[in-house]
Amino acid sequence: AAVSSLLDSEAGLFWSDVTGAIMAAPGPLPSEPQLLATATSSAPAITVDASMLFFADGSTVSAVPLAGGAVMPLFVGDPQGGSIAALAEDETSVYFAHGSSMTAVSKTSGAPSSLGFAETARVIALSATHVFYADTFIARIPKAGGDTVAVVNAVAPPSLLVDDQCVYWVDAVQGRILKVSKN
Repeated sequence: AAVSSLLDSEAGLFWSDVTGAIMAAPGPLPSEPQLLATATSSAPAITVDASMLFFADGSTVSAVPLAGGAVMPLFVGDPQGGSIAALAEDETSVYFAHGSSMTAVSKTSGAPSSLGFAETARVIALSATHVFYADTFIARIPKAGGDTVAVVNAVAPPSLLVDDQCVYWVDAVQGRILKVSKN
């Protein structure tokens, strides 16, 4: 089946496909792929830390141990709020947009926290203090919650990266990588 999301991390290579399969090839490569979970929606968004894989399945965010095991729902949203298209994680939380809210959910307790207003997030990237997201523009919202601030207009960038000073994105129409100060 066609791969829809692909992640490379110290823990291995991870991907989801259009059938909803969430796969892992634990490092070092090459290794035999393993099915970690199956989503009910096609092309689920995924992110990974050192021990867990997190995935969005429709309006639900779940976690599964990289070593295999039971899928644990962390957030179950109202399907009327739409599907979750992108995830990002840091040491303590998983971030995503659902409905018109940027949300953080604890990796351990599953307690959700609304950070503030956010349009649909097609891609998400994190700095130490902010969640950056993009759909028809790139915006940032504090991890502690607060006002959303538009950073720059950017038409549906397929990827987003943040470092200490800048936000980077791909302009797929012009075939360029662009950057702007994250402040």
